[in-house]
Amino acid sequence: MVFEFPQVLLLWTALFFLIFALPMMFAPHKILRVLERMMKNEDFIRLRGIIALLFGLAYVTVYQVIDGTWGLLFSLFGYLSLLKGIRLIWNPAYANTKFKRMYNTEGKMILRGAIILICAALLAWIALTKI
Repeated sequence: MVFEFPQVLLLWTALFFLIFALPMMFAPHKILRVLERMMKNEDFIRLRGIIALLFGLAYVTVYQVIDGTWGLLFSLFGYLSLLKGIRLIWNPAYANTKFKRMYNTEGKMILRGAIILICAALLAWIALTKI
């Protein structure tokens, strides 16, 4: 089976989501402790912003499709990632307040992990069926 670059990008993203989702679901207390320490470091938050910018650029350059199909979803995903990267670089304190609001309990962490796991499965399915 030969994959094209957009499929590889989708599979890589699905793997990336899977790596984050499983610990969020099965060890939320440990992930909360690690994230709390990381959110106190503004340099780390800016690094996450740079990674989000690169991720968004990869999606926008590969999936520049505005035609009402699945490609539109991935273009939107890329543009949102670009905006998130700019926001994290520009205002790292926002990430800390957002973290406190969204991930303050283990239940929320498990729920977000389940949502990310579903997104990973959807991305892998789309990549493998060439929609």
